[in-house]
Amino acid sequence: MVAQVWDERRLVVPLQWFIEDPFQNRRICATRVADANERSMQVRVLVSAADSVLGFALQDV
Repeated sequence: MVAQVWDERRLVVPLQWFIEDPFQNRRICATRVADANERSMQVRVLVSAADSVLGFALQDV
């Protein structure tokens, strides 16, 4: 299985791992200032959603 991780990389995980090991998809919300100067600030926000529809909607925010 290929999973896209928070920094837009892809992680290849054997499907067997998901079958044998229980996992929980935790909800996340984190904010980081990535860069700042006297005129601008770059802020990165990491969030999760309850389902894929809400997660897709977060892309347009």
